[in-house]
Parts: sequence; C-alpha cells; structure tokens
Amino acid sequence: MSIKKLYFIIYTVTGVVLLSLGVLIGLIVRNQNDLNANQAARYQSYRLANELRVSSEELTRLARTYVATRDDKYEAMYWDVLAVRNGEKPRPDGRTISLKALMKEAGFTEEEFAKLKEAEDNSNDLVTTETIAMNAIKGLFRDEKGNFVRRERPADSSGNAMPAGTGETGQALAIRIMFDDKYHRDKAKIMKPIDDFFGMLEHRTSRTVAKYAARGDGYLTLTILLFALLIVVTGMSYFLIRRRVLSRLWTINREAQRILEGDFSATLNDASADEIGVLAKGINKLSEGLKQKADFARSIGAGRLVAEYKPLSEKDTLGHSLIEMRDSLKKVAEADARRQWATEGLATFSETLRTHHSLQQLGNAVVAGMVKYLHANQAGLFLVNEDDGADPRLELLACYAYNRKKYLEKTIHPGEGLVGQVYLEGETIYLTDIPRNYISITSGLGEGNPTALLIVPLKVNGKIEGVLEIASFHAMAPHEISFVEKLGENIASALAGVKINARTTRLLEESQLQSEAMRAQEEEMRQNMEEMQTTQEEMRRLSLEMQVQTHIINSVAIVSRTDLKGNITYVNDEFLKWSKYTREEVMGRNHRFLKSGEQPEALFAELWKTIGSGRIFRGELKNKAKDGSFYWVDAIIAPVAGEDGAPQAYVAQLFVINEAKRREEKLNEALLQLQAREATMRELTPGNG
Repeated sequence: MSIKKLYFIIYTVTGVVLLSLGVLIGLIVRNQNDLNANQAARYQSYRLANELRVSSEELTRLARTYVATRDDKYEAMYWDVLAVRNGEKPRPDGRTISLKALMKEAGFTEEEFAKLKEAEDNSNDLVTTETIAMNAIKGLFRDEKGNFVRRERPADSSGNAMPAGTGETGQALAIRIMFDDKYHRDKAKIMKPIDDFFGMLEHRTSRTVAKYAARGDGYLTLTILLFALLIVVTGMSYFLIRRRVLSRLWTINREAQRILEGDFSATLNDASADEIGVLAKGINKLSEGLKQKADFARSIGAGRLVAEYKPLSEKDTLGHSLIEMRDSLKKVAEADARRQWATEGLATFSETLRTHHSLQQLGNAVVAGMVKYLHANQAGLFLVNEDDGADPRLELLACYAYNRKKYLEKTIHPGEGLVGQVYLEGETIYLTDIPRNYISITSGLGEGNPTALLIVPLKVNGKIEGVLEIASFHAMAPHEISFVEKLGENIASALAGVKINARTTRLLEESQLQSEAMRAQEEEMRQNMEEMQTTQEEMRRLSLEMQVQTHIINSVAIVSRTDLKGNITYVNDEFLKWSKYTREEVMGRNHRFLKSGEQPEALFAELWKTIGSGRIFRGELKNKAKDGSFYWVDAIIAPVAGEDGAPQAYVAQLFVINEAKRREEKLNEALLQLQAREATMRELTPGNG
C-alpha cells in the first residue's frame, strides 16, 4: 500500500471521528441551550403566576390599609399596582403590557392558561369588592345604574343605599367588607387556580427537563466513546507512520548523510514500491552516479585522460562538466605534447646543427634526422649557389632514400618546378595531390607515389639559403609543418654560417667566437627548455587547480527564472549574493539590467534565438553587480516547455567562473612568455644577428 493511500485512510478515519465529535458537541450544546431555554421558560412561568398571586396580595394589603387609615397614598398605590397589572402603566422593565398578555406570550398550555385566567378573573372580582370598600370610605355608594355617587345614607355590602335609619357608616361598612368571611372565600378562590397551575407547570416542565437531561447523557456517552476511538486511531496511526514512514526516513537520512560526507558506498535495501521505496532507489542511483563521477574525476586527476564516462542524462550538468573538463585537459595535454615534441626536436636539431661544420655533413645529418623525426619517407636539401651572381641556382646538397627521376642533374634554376617556385616566392608549399611522375618512393616492395609533399624555404633575415623537400606516405599535421618552418630558420642560419666558414679562413677567429657564443646560446637554450618544462609543470598544476575550482563552482550555482520577456520571476540566494541586489529589487525586472556592456549584442541575440527555438544555450557571460563590480558566469539557459511544446518560461543555471577567468589570463600570459622565449632563442641562433 502506498504512503499516500495510508495517509488518506488515516486522515479519513481521523476526519470522520473528529467530524462525529464535532456533530455530537454541537448536539450537546444545542440540547443544553434547549434545556436552558426550557428552564428559563419555567422560571418565567413561575414568575408570572407568582406575580399574579403577589399582586393580588398587594392589592388586598393596600385596600385594607386604606380602609383602616383613610390615607390617600395607599389608595394611589393600590391603583398603581392595578394599572401596572392591567398594562396601563409601564412595568419595572419599561414595557407597558398587561399581565394577561405576558401570560399569552409565555406559551402556556390551554389548561394552564385557563387556570391563570380563572385566578385573574377571581382577582378582578375581588377588586370590585375592594373598590366598593374604598369608595365607601369616601362616602360614595352605588346608585341604581351602578355608578358611585355621594350619599349620606349608609349602604349594604353591595354598596347600595340602605333605608333611612338603618345600616352602618361608610368606614364600618368598608372594614366589614374587607375582613368578612365572604372576602376570605373570594381570596381563596384566587389562590386555588394558582396552586393548580403550579402543579400542572411542575409536571410538564419536569418531564421536559428529564427528557433533555437523558438526551444530554446519551450525547456525552457517545462523545466519550468517540474520544476513546480517536485515541486508539491516533495510536495506531503513530505506530503505522513510525513503522512505514519515520523509521525508513531515518534510515534514508542516515545514508544520505553518508553521501553528503563523501561516502558513496551507501546502499539502501528498500524494495518497497511505495513513495519512500522510490526515494530510496533514487538515492541509490544518486550514490552510484556520484561514485562513477568520483572515479572518473580520480582517473582524470591521475592523468588517465582516455577514461570514459557516460552522463546519467542530458540534464546531468556535473557529468557533462566533468567530460568537458576531461576534453579540455586532453586538449591541453595534446598541446603540451605537441610543444614538447617541437621543443625536443628543436633541441635535437640544434645539437646537430652545432656539431657539423661542413655543408655535406650538415646536409646529410639534417635530411636523415628530418625523415626519422617526422616519420617521412624521403627528403632532399637544395642549397643556393650564388658563385655566379648573375645566375643563382639550387643544387641538391643531400638526400635521404631519394630517387628523383625529374632532376637527374640535381640542379634547379629559380622558378623551375615546385622547388624553384618556392625559392622565388619564399612561401611554403604543402601538397596532398602530387603531380603524376613528379616523385616516387622506392622500397624493397617496389615504387609508389607519396601521399604528401612539403617544400619549405630555408630563410633567415629575409634571405633564402636553400629549400627543404620532404615526401611521405602519410599526411602531415599542421604542427609538424610549423615545426619544419621554424626549424628551417635554424637550418638556414646554420647553412649560412657553414658557407661563411668555408668561403673565408679570414674569419676563423670570428667563427671560433661565434662557436663559443653558440655554446652559450645552447646552454641558455637548455635553461630555456628547463624553464619551459617548469612552465609546463605550472600549467599542469594550474590545470588541476582549475579542475578543483570547476568542481567547487559546479556545487554552488546561481539559479534564476524569467518569463518569455526575460522578466525575473525567481532567484536564489546565490543570485542575490553575487548581484548584490535584494530580492525585492530584482523581482519583476528584466534580466538585461545585469549586462556588463562589455560583450557584443550579437552574443545576446544568439542567446535569445537559441532559447526561443526551444534549445539550450551555453556560454560565458560577464555580469555587472549593483556596486559596479563584474563577475563572470558559465551560463546554461534552458526553456521550460508547456503542454504545446512551446517555451513558457526560461530557467538559468549560472556558475561563477571568476577564478577560472583569472587563471585563463595567467595561462595566456604564460603562453605569451613562452612564445617570447622562443622568439628570443631564434634571435640568439647564429646567423640571426
């Protein structure tokens, strides 16, 4: 089962339990609110019924007090209480509403409301009795129409005037009415419905409260069970996650740490097909890839530049960089080998030129050494004879494995054939398409036409002393041709010196001095060769330093992302470090603000043309930081293709190569110094001055 599915199951179960807990808690809160509302309604019902009873008691007390004291304030208070109960004056809470209306709002049952109405009606009847009593105190009695009028005759208990000479006084009548048995019976009629109401209300609300309480207990029990289930699910989830995820991640982290420390032998034995198993396989592949890169780099460091390495993919930047480094070192090594070969050849032939003092010996030694050193097949040295100043000619001085059919006389005039043409023009001729029957190479197996023919003028100080002709079955490399041309100056110088020695004995002493100077020059040449070897060692050391520097640079890259117009949408910390801008300053700006202004616009036109066509651009760019400083980067800019295959954005990985650029300049300076030393050697060779 995949980690994603495991997490989905855990989250689903946990979510269902939490949702159920939420629903139960909501139900508990709702049940409690309903219970509170029921309790509040119960309290309100009790309060209203009690208010009816209390108001009735208050009216009785105030009426009796007024009858007994005849104090008008008690009458006023009596009517105020009655006005509040009937909704004629505002209540303490500020509302102007009758007690009967409040009873209707309270939501009583019909039976309960009937009891309260019965009590209120009885109370109102009692109010009539109390009104008669209080009016009697004032001398007001009912007439035949029921209105209270002032009369001197006393009245009966109903307030009607009694016959003259009979009845009680008004106050006596009022006291009797307020305290007789009938008044108490009427008072009891008020209390009886109220007591019945309290019994009915208590019965109804007690059942409702019990129902809500039982429901709340059930909800609480379910909540406790769900909490227990949640604890079980959480424990099982932790166990599964620890076993299936955390422990394996700890193992992966431990092995990854070994890889970070440079131990590429780390291997994860996780054959699972889930996400962590895929991650483990990826880390194994990464470890193996890094091990191969390390072995490849070690081979390069040991000088085995023929070592092979196959990148993991087209995006294997480090692998491609290592291959590029190997190829660069191979080119440097090949260039060193060519320079070493040329240097050794110059030294060898310098010794030959120095030790032979006759033209014939010198010529034989030169052509024999040239054929062997170049692995050629034939060579001939033609010397300019100017004894007859009006008719100079070229005479074959020496040859090696030579069988020339065309020049039996071994004498060539200026402009005659290829040799004569080289003498007149003073320029080298190199042919791979040799005229038929021009020359043949003879061996024990027969004869054959050569593949390549090189004819070089032996020129020193602008004067041609001879012509060297070399034929071979294999083509000659450019550095071999350049070597022969450089050596030609030394040969010409030697030929000129030997001709001078042969031409006059008068200059014998000068010749001896030149010989000593030549020895000194040869010693200096040896010293120069040692310096050249030292320079080559320094170049190798610098090359190795460049290799290390390249590895460091490849491990820390500047990364940025732009839209199709080149506006920056993302940069990493290395970008900010080298550009010295803040993230807020660069986001949304066009990438061109980093241009140094020292590189041609054609380079950037080629860049946009390359990435715009969906291909990857690779090149060196010189950028300008915020403080005006410059830094070089090896830029790899690739388009990010959308679903339609067209570029949607561009991603750049830049490797700072400031150090490499400085070393490159140092190498160029070393090469220039080497070239300067070679030029100095040529100037010091006899015949150059």
